[in-house]
Parts: sequence; structure tokens; C-alpha cells
Amino acid sequence: MCILESSINSQRARKIMGGNMFDLKLVSKLFEIDFTARQQRSLRQVPFPSDILQKSKETHILFVGYPLSISDLRKKMPREFFCNHADKWCESEDFAKEAKVDLRWYLMRKDVLPQSPGKTFQEQLALLKETEEVPRACELAYMLALYYLAQKKSLFEEHYLRCEDVVKDNTRVGVSFFKKRLGVVYIWDKSDSPHIGITVSCKPWGF
Repeated sequence: MCILESSINSQRARKIMGGNMFDLKLVSKLFEIDFTARQQRSLRQVPFPSDILQKSKETHILFVGYPLSISDLRKKMPREFFCNHADKWCESEDFAKEAKVDLRWYLMRKDVLPQSPGKTFQEQLALLKETEEVPRACELAYMLALYYLAQKKSLFEEHYLRCEDVVKDNTRVGVSFFKKRLGVVYIWDKSDSPHIGITVSCKPWGF
């Protein structure tokens, strides 16, 4: 199925998602960024069909991604958004300074994937549908920052979330959000702690 056949415009998506949609205008305001005319044109269509949005409107957030890294987010967010140690160990890591959010629409779950806590990473991956993927750390941090700025609330408290990224010693990057402060940690893939889970991002239709 190609994207043109399954995508919908942002106005229709807004009617479905309501407050769980952060569109281009809101992202621009919250992060104080300007989208070029070309970028705006590329974001007119939402690459998820209406039936997927209907099923996801209570559990997911639909938002526009803009090329920001975790390092970029640190400069844009209030200092208290990050844990004091969050920008220390990872400040020289590529996943924090080089990896950037893609310029596209994202549909990401806003809670921990059910049954994922208490499992190894491989066991968690087995829970994913073919149309889902584990988000990168920059994408998850970006979504958490957006939600925090827009709703004045934090998500995923009580859990550490594994991300797609790995660091040089082959440990996986994780993101936590305790007491309204975002932390970046590393987690062993074989750990099956009940406090470690994952969330998922839907692949754009036509992947």
C-alpha cells in the first residue's frame, strides 16, 4: 500500500486525535523553530490511515518531527527538564549529539507497551507488530519534551524505556522520566527488571 493511498490530511487527523496531536504550528511555537515552505509542504499529509488513528487516539500521540538532537533539546528546554546527570555521560555520544529526529509525522505510544516490563530486550521485541518499531532516544526525548511543554505533564514515570540506540560497549540507551525530569541511562539487553519496558512508534504507512 503506498502512502498516497493511505495518508490523510492534518485537518482530518486533528478531528480524530484531538489533544493527542501536536501539529506543525504547535511544534513551531513550543520549540521556537521555523519550518521552511518546502518542509511545510512535505508535512501536509499524515502517513497513517484514519482507521489506525482511530484505534490509537487514546494510547498514542501524533506529532510532527523536526531535526533536533538530544543536545539540541537541552538548549531549548528549561534546565530543570533534564536530570542533573543526564547530559554528562552521553554528551560526547553520537546518539545524543549527532542523531536527529526525522522531518516527518510520528505516531508514538504514550505509555509503556503492555507486558513489556520484566522482559529482556529480545523478549520485548517479540511483542512488536510488523508495523511497529522501538524509537530512537532522540525521538522519545523529543516526544516527551513536546508533551511536557504542551500539557505540563510527564509520561512514563516509574519505568526506564529501552531505545533502539546502542553505545560503544554494546549496552542499550534508555530514557527515564522520574519526578518530571528526563534522564538518559544505559541498560543491559539481558536485564529483565520489572521497571524496564519499551514503548513503540508506528512505521509510516508504505514503509
